[in-house]
Amino acid sequence: MIGDSFFDRLARSKLLATKTVLLISATGGAFSFLLFAFTFVAAHNVPPMKAYWTADQTAEFWRKHVKGAHVAVGLQLCSGMFYIPFSALVSHNIRAVPGIHPIIATTQLAACSAGIFTWMLGAMVLATTTYRLDRDPEITQVMTDMWWFTTMMPWPTFFIQNWAWGYAIIKDTRPNRPFPRFVALINIIAPIIFILPTAMHTVKRGALSWQGGVSFWLLGLTFGVQLFVDSYCMASVVLRGKIDVTETNTGLNGKVEVANSSPESPV
Repeated sequence: MIGDSFFDRLARSKLLATKTVLLISATGGAFSFLLFAFTFVAAHNVPPMKAYWTADQTAEFWRKHVKGAHVAVGLQLCSGMFYIPFSALVSHNIRAVPGIHPIIATTQLAACSAGIFTWMLGAMVLATTTYRLDRDPEITQVMTDMWWFTTMMPWPTFFIQNWAWGYAIIKDTRPNRPFPRFVALINIIAPIIFILPTAMHTVKRGALSWQGGVSFWLLGLTFGVQLFVDSYCMASVVLRGKIDVTETNTGLNGKVEVANSSPESPV
């Protein structure tokens, strides 16, 4: 067929090489956080708007920064896009740990599948918030509250993902294990901090409010450090050729059997 030679050359190019795909996946966590962080920059929420503002103040803020909010919607919506291949690569590495039960990798990937909506739901709420700013300011204020709560409060899926990843690293007793144990420590401690913003719906001022030092600044810093460390370590493993790309099937008995070996090199 016409064009087959072009696609054959493309398939053999470095652009579609396994190493390229794995490297993009490995850095996906960092890219996700950057887009997430720039969501607040674009929406003029660094530092954040105040939870104690009146409805009129809240509506006026969005009227003044509506174009930035429109950009922020796109950034937040796309922030989870890179998180999917990143989490899939984490799941692949969990499966590679000798003796670990497949339920750990399955749970981690299932948590990602649910958690991706955490990234996107807030974007759709923000889009709705700034869509009709000629409405009653109290409605805009309610939608603004909902944007902050849906964006900053959901932590269970991230908690499960990180703890599953930390557990797998700790269980990896290979002398040449690809990930150091401090990565496990970060992935265990960070989710505990993620829990703290759960209280933001109880206060409008102070460290636990959405503009506070805990719910915004500490959470953001912790989330960024965790994702950047994970992405850096994962990318290092890819560049060192330490990721196995052998295709496997996991049976009902929990044993992993090789189904097909990729003709490509490990990277």
